[in-house]
Amino acid sequence: MAIKKIVQLGFPTLTQKAQEVKDVTSNKVQNLIEDLLDTAKNAGPNSAGLAANQIGELLRVTVVNRLDRDGSDWEVLINPKIIKKSKKISTNWEGCLSIANGGLYGLVSRPKSVVVEYLDPSGKTKKIKANDYFSHLIQHEIDHLDGILFTKYLDDPKNLYTAEEVDKMEQGLFL
Repeated sequence: MAIKKIVQLGFPTLTQKAQEVKDVTSNKVQNLIEDLLDTAKNAGPNSAGLAANQIGELLRVTVVNRLDRDGSDWEVLINPKIIKKSKKISTNWEGCLSIANGGLYGLVSRPKSVVVEYLDPSGKTKKIKANDYFSHLIQHEIDHLDGILFTKYLDDPKNLYTAEEVDKMEQGLFL
């Protein structure tokens, strides 16, 4: 379909809850799926997922790169719901294509694993189990659908860093 503009921090849809999809097979929803996939795949190497809110649409549709596989396969999640969360927590760096075009990262703690139920593009109910960073990715995208940005989980909103700063921190050369 089309590569869409990824809206940035301050755009209203980023803090609004998306509406449940009623007719998965409608042209509107199928076109939205194609737009999300085209836009996510075109967004560069930092693109791991994209929610409809990020292209200005308030429908519960997101796409995620299957990082649990080889990372070249994208999954479409319609009306995703987390149905199980681990008690174990993991902390990972997260960024967002809607914050400084994906150029800033923060450390976020989330459940280490989740099970998510969703509809696929044909309307079939599916479940996916996600662990570690892939779990963070799916939770991050579902948060988008609820109007929540990852910065909500930071102790201090100033704790955002560039990729270069993150690399230096991980090498023990920063701060």
